[in-house]
Amino acid sequence: MSRNSFLRAQINPHLLFNTFEFLHNKMKTIAPEDAKLMVYLSEIVRFAAATDFNDGLVKLGDEILQCKNLISIYNVTQQKAFIKISSSENVTKLKFIPLVVITLLENILKHGDISDNEKFSGIDVYIESGRLKIESFNFPSSDKVSHGFGAGLENIRTRLFYAYGNSFTMATQSEEGIFRVEVSVPLEMLSLQ
Repeated sequence: MSRNSFLRAQINPHLLFNTFEFLHNKMKTIAPEDAKLMVYLSEIVRFAAATDFNDGLVKLGDEILQCKNLISIYNVTQQKAFIKISSSENVTKLKFIPLVVITLLENILKHGDISDNEKFSGIDVYIESGRLKIESFNFPSSDKVSHGFGAGLENIRTRLFYAYGNSFTMATQSEEGIFRVEVSVPLEMLSLQ
């Protein structure tokens, strides 16, 4: 990367985050709830922009936090989302390819019935039998029209392959009205930060 390109790459996010801050400061007196949304959005964009650096990996705990921010935005702008994100303490410092967990969450928000607390949706991130496991589950919504072609899930599968070769598994299953995705990667393929 040329020196000029590198310097320009530093300015672009800087300009964006300063603009978010200006908007947040303006909004917090006239629309405090919307100002909170700007903070959540800024944190998600900062996280997504940072995924291009730091060896292309992120701490899972950081991505899980951004999932919670996305749910907070959804709760204010759409409806109350009954989604639970859970993770065991021992996974938060694991370095992993970015945007897998948040893409699974987007899939739930887009396709799942998340307005009914009787129909539980969620993502669990944990370690079992020497493997990192990421599981998402939801009841598909009959109200939400799908315009996607499975691009998000296929994108995850392709990126996992490029990062971990044939060591990972990714399975989808629809059973008893519940759609599940399970991603599994051997711990020896991951590092701690």
